[in-house]
Amino acid sequence: MYQVLIVDDEKKVRQLIRILIDWERLGLHCVGLAESAEQALSILNTQTVDIILTDIRMSSTNGLSLIQNVQKMYPGIRCVIISGYREFDYAHAAMQMHVQSYLLKPINEQELNQVLKQICKELDSRATQRMQNTVLLEQESLLRRNELHTLVSASTSERKMLAIHYPPVGTCYRMLCVHLYPRGEHCLSEYTVQKGKLSLLVRSALQSNGIDHTSVQYESSLYVLIGGDSFVLEESGKQLLRELRACRTLVTVCHVVVSASTTYQDIAMTGDAITQTEYGIRQRLQCGVDQVIYMQGVIPNAPDVGTVLTAERRKTFLRLLEGIQIEQMADWFFGTYQAVRSQAENISELAFVTADQIFSLFRDFWSTLDAQSDWQRLTEQYAAIVDISITARELFDHMENLVRDEMHGYYQKKMETGKKPIHLAKQYICENYADKLTLEDVATLVGMNATYFSVLFKRETGISFLDYVVQVRMNAARELLKTSDDRIGDIAYRVGYTDPRYFSRIFLKTVGLKPTEYRRLHYRIEVSP
Repeated sequence: MYQVLIVDDEKKVRQLIRILIDWERLGLHCVGLAESAEQALSILNTQTVDIILTDIRMSSTNGLSLIQNVQKMYPGIRCVIISGYREFDYAHAAMQMHVQSYLLKPINEQELNQVLKQICKELDSRATQRMQNTVLLEQESLLRRNELHTLVSASTSERKMLAIHYPPVGTCYRMLCVHLYPRGEHCLSEYTVQKGKLSLLVRSALQSNGIDHTSVQYESSLYVLIGGDSFVLEESGKQLLRELRACRTLVTVCHVVVSASTTYQDIAMTGDAITQTEYGIRQRLQCGVDQVIYMQGVIPNAPDVGTVLTAERRKTFLRLLEGIQIEQMADWFFGTYQAVRSQAENISELAFVTADQIFSLFRDFWSTLDAQSDWQRLTEQYAAIVDISITARELFDHMENLVRDEMHGYYQKKMETGKKPIHLAKQYICENYADKLTLEDVATLVGMNATYFSVLFKRETGISFLDYVVQVRMNAARELLKTSDDRIGDIAYRVGYTDPRYFSRIFLKTVGLKPTEYRRLHYRIEVSP
């Protein structure tokens, strides 16, 4: 339904026009009756109006001046003049202002409704065209975003085989990658909110500067393909960063990094430009945040992680994992961080590659130790660490916390369930001390890793596995020395020793007396009544 405003300084004329219009059939609604141009403009400020019917000569501002103001302020409104004057000057002025019709008084009802009917058709056609244009723009925008998303989500090699068919308008192109980082753990909640608003903020900033672009959110980064002339693109990264940093809510809780590719003319280079910006985002560990990182030239080859994760360092890491040596992990991670910092070049990339290798080592070994680990959760945690770390030290600190937390959880779980296996192991030793007993065999018997069994056994009993076996055997030997007259060699064999001399040395070391001396002091024979 279209809204009509009637303007005439004579009340009777206003009422007459209102009566003559076939409102219902034409689908029109009278939004107001104004007696002057000033009152009409006041109504326009508060109401939606599609059609104005106005007289020319009125007591104050005339109708032609009203139409001029309307066309400047509300160019979509259709205007019809209803006048009692046939002067050529008025008609000529109306034609120059593209007035839809010039009707003479007395008003002809049929002619009035016919003019309004034609205007309604034009408005319908305009609305249909606007809707079609909107749909086409939305479809093109969707195609643009889908193309860019396909490129962004593809591997580096696959990107070279994909194309952009709907590029932004311009003679040159540039890829921007925007990433936010929380200013501390206390900001994580609001940081998540700001990440959700990032796409809207970037779109608003670029549109306000007349820059055609396509943007897609992928994982934690916003990728923006922009088009324009070389001068516009040269300043685009800095301009976007200024716009984002002007948002006080965002900068209060987030650091911002904008990575900008080189400017290029061949749209087929967009895949390489995406790879450039991703590399640029990773350079934040070395370059810092709250700035634009401009990429120039070819991306260097991946650094040799072997200079940091040497065979010895890897071996130490696995040994600490195996022994659940949680506290020692802090020194290991700090040493690894120092090894990264000691490198002369490409520190950022070396830090990330080293972190990837550490996580792979941890995952591969830990899955054999704790089959119940939630690797989807741990992988997501590691991805979050890579996303939010802004320095190499922070990256390794987060990695250390992830590993230590998982080790601590495993230790607590084993402590809760570990008492039963240790009890079974002690019972087995007490019943089979005469046999050959090894830590590996007993650990396997109770279903535990040998290294962890050794650690848990000592924590539970206060002594090592070997010392506990010796203690049980010596207690059995003392009882036999007290109550039997068996030879020392036979007693040694009965408690698990094949070499009497070795048994005697262990007995002396444990009890403080030789077996013969102990028997002489403690031997007793049960006398039958």
